[in-house]
Amino acid sequence: MTTVWTSVVAVLGTLAGTAVTGIARRWQHRAQQVAARHAAIVAAVSDLVSALAEHRRAMWSLEHARLTRADTDKASRTRAAGDRARAPLTTVDMFASRLRARLTGKDTGKVGQAEAVSHQTRAAVTAPLTALVLFAPDLWDAAAAAEKAAYALRNAPDLHARCGRDSEGRVASRA
Repeated sequence: MTTVWTSVVAVLGTLAGTAVTGIARRWQHRAQQVAARHAAIVAAVSDLVSALAEHRRAMWSLEHARLTRADTDKASRTRAAGDRARAPLTTVDMFASRLRARLTGKDTGKVGQAEAVSHQTRAAVTAPLTALVLFAPDLWDAAAAAEKAAYALRNAPDLHARCGRDSEGRVASRA
């Protein structure tokens, strides 16, 4: 009878060992999945921050070129012949100037180059933003706010507004 109990204990020990090993493997696999997901989120955030920084830099260059009228001639800087002040270009003026440059094939100015770079960097934001939303949907609000802030540089009314300052160069209040 002792051999029967010895066999029962051996079988129960084997089953318990198998169960413990299975549970330990499951925990280890789960820990690996969590670590891989964490690494994917960190990579997506890192890629998004890098892409947004590059796009913001490109937009800064584009808006600086646009606001300093890097590609415009003297005639397009004023609205009327009698106007002696440097009138700001309207959106229509900018569009007409850009269209004229593209149609004549002379779109090699600073604004044209900066615009091409900004298009590339804006396209580079899409993949990391999508990856971040897929891996960490709870980070969508922060990612969308960062994306919106980078895109907000577009068509800045003046050089001060472009960097968050008022017309006298002081940091603008965020009321």
